[in-house]
Amino acid sequence: MNTKILILLIVFGLLASAMTVNAGNIGNAVTNVATTLQEIIASIATIVITNPPNDDARYGTTNVNIAYETTNVSGSATKTYSLNGGSSVTLSGSSSFDVTGVDDGLTDNGTLNNITIYVNDSLNGTAQATRFFRVDITAPRNITNIANETGTNYINWTWVNPSNKDFNNTIINVTNATGTVVPDTKLPKDINYFNATGLKPNTEYTISVKTEDNAPP
Repeated sequence: MNTKILILLIVFGLLASAMTVNAGNIGNAVTNVATTLQEIIASIATIVITNPPNDDARYGTTNVNIAYETTNVSGSATKTYSLNGGSSVTLSGSSSFDVTGVDDGLTDNGTLNNITIYVNDSLNGTAQATRFFRVDITAPRNITNIANETGTNYINWTWVNPSNKDFNNTIINVTNATGTVVPDTKLPKDINYFNATGLKPNTEYTISVKTEDNAPP
Protein backbone atom coordinates (compact mmCIF):
# COMPACT_ATOMS: atom_id res chain seq x y z
CA MET A 1 0.00 0.00 0.00
CA ASN A 2 2.85 2.42 0.71
CA THR A 3 4.30 1.98 -2.81
CA LYS A 4 1.08 2.99 -4.59
CA ILE A 5 0.85 6.26 -2.66
CA LEU A 6 4.38 7.26 -3.66
CA ILE A 7 3.68 6.86 -7.40
CA LEU A 8 0.64 9.14 -7.27
CA LEU A 9 2.59 11.95 -5.65
CA ILE A 10 5.24 11.88 -8.38
CA VAL A 11 2.60 12.15 -11.16
CA PHE A 12 0.93 15.17 -9.60
CA GLY A 13 4.27 16.90 -9.21
CA LEU A 14 5.07 16.56 -12.93
CA LEU A 15 1.73 18.03 -13.96
CA ALA A 16 2.12 21.07 -11.72
CA SER A 17 5.61 21.74 -13.05
CA ALA A 18 4.44 21.67 -16.69
CA MET A 19 1.69 24.26 -16.04
CA THR A 20 4.15 26.70 -14.49
CA VAL A 21 6.44 26.66 -17.53
CA ASN A 22 3.60 27.36 -19.98
CA ALA A 23 2.34 30.38 -18.02
CA GLY A 24 5.81 31.93 -17.99
CA ASN A 25 6.23 31.63 -21.80
CA ILE A 26 2.89 33.39 -22.46
CA GLY A 27 3.81 36.33 -20.25
CA ASN A 28 7.10 36.99 -22.09
CA ALA A 29 5.42 36.93 -25.51
CA VAL A 30 2.86 39.64 -24.58
CA THR A 31 5.58 41.91 -23.19
CA ASN A 32 7.61 41.70 -26.39
CA VAL A 33 4.61 42.61 -28.62
CA ALA A 34 3.67 45.65 -26.49
CA THR A 35 7.21 47.04 -26.69
CA THR A 36 7.26 46.74 -30.50
CA LEU A 37 3.96 48.64 -30.89
CA GLN A 38 5.19 51.58 -28.82
CA GLU A 39 8.28 51.98 -30.99
CA ILE A 40 6.21 52.09 -34.22
CA ILE A 41 3.70 54.64 -32.90
CA ALA A 42 6.45 57.05 -31.81
CA SER A 43 7.72 57.48 -35.40
CA ILE A 44 4.41 58.37 -37.12
CA ALA A 45 4.36 61.80 -38.87
CA THR A 46 2.04 64.45 -37.38
CA ILE A 47 0.97 67.97 -38.39
CA VAL A 48 -0.77 70.74 -36.44
CA ILE A 49 -2.10 74.05 -37.83
CA THR A 50 -1.21 76.87 -35.42
CA ASN A 51 -2.63 79.82 -37.37
CA PRO A 52 -5.53 80.52 -37.70
CA PRO A 53 -5.47 79.73 -33.98
CA ASN A 54 -8.91 78.04 -33.94
CA ASP A 55 -11.98 77.35 -36.07
CA ASP A 56 -13.66 80.59 -34.86
CA ALA A 57 -11.04 82.95 -36.32
CA ARG A 58 -12.52 85.78 -38.44
CA TYR A 59 -10.66 88.13 -40.76
CA GLY A 60 -11.58 91.51 -42.21
CA THR A 61 -9.28 90.89 -45.16
CA THR A 62 -8.98 88.19 -47.80
CA ASN A 63 -5.24 87.76 -47.15
CA VAL A 64 -4.85 85.14 -44.41
CA ASN A 65 -1.59 83.76 -43.03
CA ILE A 66 -1.44 80.00 -42.41
CA ALA A 67 1.19 78.51 -40.07
CA TYR A 68 1.79 74.89 -39.08
CA GLU A 69 4.14 72.57 -37.16
CA THR A 70 5.18 68.99 -37.94
CA THR A 71 6.86 66.19 -36.01
CA ASN A 72 8.58 63.00 -37.23
CA VAL A 73 8.73 64.32 -40.79
CA SER A 74 11.85 63.54 -42.81
CA GLY A 75 13.55 65.88 -45.24
CA SER A 76 12.28 63.87 -48.19
CA ALA A 77 8.60 64.36 -47.27
CA THR A 78 6.30 66.31 -49.60
CA LYS A 79 3.88 68.92 -48.18
CA THR A 80 0.84 70.30 -49.98
CA TYR A 81 -2.29 72.27 -49.14
CA SER A 82 -5.78 72.76 -50.51
CA LEU A 83 -7.96 75.83 -49.93
CA ASN A 84 -11.72 75.22 -49.87
CA GLY A 85 -11.29 71.84 -51.54
CA GLY A 86 -9.48 73.35 -54.53
CA SER A 87 -6.36 72.24 -56.38
CA SER A 88 -3.37 70.90 -54.46
CA VAL A 89 -0.51 73.39 -54.01
CA THR A 90 3.03 72.27 -53.13
CA LEU A 91 4.62 73.90 -50.08
CA SER A 92 8.25 74.92 -49.78
CA GLY A 93 10.38 74.48 -46.68
CA SER A 94 8.74 77.42 -44.87
CA SER A 95 6.31 76.63 -42.05
CA SER A 96 3.92 79.45 -43.01
CA PHE A 97 2.26 80.75 -46.16
CA ASP A 98 -0.52 83.13 -47.24
CA VAL A 99 -3.80 82.24 -48.90
CA THR A 100 -6.56 84.38 -50.42
CA GLY A 101 -9.78 83.66 -48.58
CA VAL A 102 -13.26 84.09 -50.03
CA ASP A 103 -16.21 86.22 -48.92
CA ASP A 104 -19.33 85.61 -51.00
CA GLY A 105 -21.06 88.63 -49.43
CA LEU A 106 -24.17 86.62 -48.57
CA THR A 107 -23.62 85.52 -44.98
CA ASP A 108 -23.49 87.54 -41.76
CA ASN A 109 -20.17 87.22 -39.93
CA GLY A 110 -18.39 86.36 -43.17
CA THR A 111 -17.95 83.30 -45.35
CA LEU A 112 -16.59 80.03 -43.95
CA ASN A 113 -13.30 78.91 -45.55
CA ASN A 114 -11.16 75.84 -44.86
CA ILE A 115 -7.50 74.99 -45.33
CA THR A 116 -6.14 71.41 -45.33
CA ILE A 117 -2.42 70.63 -45.18
CA TYR A 118 -1.10 67.21 -46.20
CA VAL A 119 2.23 65.49 -45.46
CA ASN A 120 3.41 62.46 -47.42
CA ASP A 121 6.54 60.91 -45.93
CA SER A 122 7.88 57.63 -47.34
CA LEU A 123 9.63 56.94 -44.01
CA ASN A 124 7.01 57.96 -41.43
CA GLY A 125 3.69 57.76 -43.24
CA THR A 126 1.09 60.44 -44.07
CA ALA A 127 -0.70 63.10 -42.04
CA GLN A 128 -3.19 65.90 -42.61
CA ALA A 129 -4.80 68.72 -40.64
CA THR A 130 -7.77 71.01 -41.40
CA ARG A 131 -8.63 74.43 -39.99
CA PHE A 132 -11.75 76.56 -40.64
CA PHE A 133 -11.83 80.38 -40.65
CA ARG A 134 -14.13 83.18 -41.79
CA VAL A 135 -13.45 86.04 -44.17
CA ASP A 136 -15.69 89.10 -43.83
CA ILE A 137 -15.07 92.05 -46.15
CA THR A 138 -18.76 92.79 -46.85
CA ALA A 139 -20.34 95.78 -45.12
CA PRO A 140 -23.80 95.38 -43.54
CA ARG A 141 -26.85 96.59 -45.43
CA ASN A 142 -27.77 100.28 -45.43
CA ILE A 143 -30.22 101.95 -43.09
CA THR A 144 -33.81 102.35 -44.32
CA ASN A 145 -36.83 104.57 -43.73
CA ILE A 146 -34.87 107.71 -42.84
CA ALA A 147 -37.10 110.58 -41.70
CA ASN A 148 -36.66 113.95 -39.99
CA GLU A 149 -38.36 116.32 -37.61
CA THR A 150 -37.28 119.97 -37.78
CA GLY A 151 -37.44 122.93 -35.42
CA THR A 152 -36.15 126.49 -35.50
CA ASN A 153 -32.53 125.49 -34.95
CA TYR A 154 -32.47 121.68 -34.83
CA ILE A 155 -33.12 118.61 -36.97
CA ASN A 156 -33.83 115.16 -35.52
CA TRP A 157 -33.26 112.34 -37.98
CA THR A 158 -34.55 108.79 -37.40
CA TRP A 159 -34.08 105.58 -39.39
CA VAL A 160 -34.25 101.77 -39.24
CA ASN A 161 -30.95 99.97 -38.72
CA PRO A 162 -30.12 96.85 -40.78
CA SER A 163 -30.86 93.38 -39.44
CA ASN A 164 -27.39 91.93 -40.08
CA LYS A 165 -26.17 89.87 -37.13
CA ASP A 166 -22.72 91.47 -37.31
CA PHE A 167 -24.04 95.05 -37.62
CA ASN A 168 -22.15 97.07 -35.02
CA ASN A 169 -22.72 100.82 -35.42
CA THR A 170 -23.59 103.70 -37.72
CA ILE A 171 -21.32 106.59 -38.70
CA ILE A 172 -23.12 109.90 -39.26
CA ASN A 173 -21.92 113.11 -40.86
CA VAL A 174 -23.86 116.39 -41.25
CA THR A 175 -23.02 119.06 -43.83
CA ASN A 176 -24.49 122.21 -45.35
CA ALA A 177 -23.54 124.30 -48.38
CA THR A 178 -20.52 125.78 -46.61
CA GLY A 179 -18.99 122.56 -45.28
CA THR A 180 -19.08 120.04 -42.46
CA VAL A 181 -21.31 120.78 -39.49
CA VAL A 182 -20.93 117.45 -37.66
CA PRO A 183 -17.81 115.36 -38.53
CA ASP A 184 -17.93 111.56 -38.66
CA THR A 185 -19.51 110.37 -35.42
CA LYS A 186 -20.09 106.74 -34.45
CA LEU A 187 -23.38 105.71 -32.88
CA PRO A 188 -23.90 102.35 -31.14
CA LYS A 189 -25.96 99.73 -32.97
CA ASP A 190 -28.96 100.20 -30.69
CA ILE A 191 -29.25 103.93 -31.60
CA ASN A 192 -31.33 104.81 -34.67
CA TYR A 193 -31.58 108.60 -34.41
CA PHE A 194 -29.43 111.73 -34.35
CA ASN A 195 -30.32 115.22 -33.14
CA ALA A 196 -28.32 118.14 -34.58
CA THR A 197 -28.73 121.42 -32.72
CA GLY A 198 -27.54 125.01 -33.05
CA LEU A 199 -28.45 125.10 -36.75
CA LYS A 200 -29.34 128.14 -38.81
CA PRO A 201 -32.96 128.65 -39.90
CA ASN A 202 -33.78 128.42 -43.62
CA THR A 203 -30.59 126.44 -44.30
CA GLU A 204 -30.41 123.07 -45.99
CA TYR A 205 -28.57 120.33 -44.09
CA THR A 206 -27.62 116.87 -45.30
CA ILE A 207 -26.97 113.87 -43.08
CA SER A 208 -24.95 110.91 -44.35
CA VAL A 209 -25.35 107.60 -42.53
CA LYS A 210 -22.96 104.69 -43.10
CA THR A 211 -23.27 101.25 -41.50
CA GLU A 212 -20.36 99.29 -40.05
CA ASP A 213 -20.02 95.71 -38.82
CA ASN A 214 -17.74 94.22 -36.18
CA ALA A 215 -15.32 92.45 -38.50
CA PRO A 216 -11.67 92.71 -37.42
CA PRO A 217 -9.37 95.07 -39.35
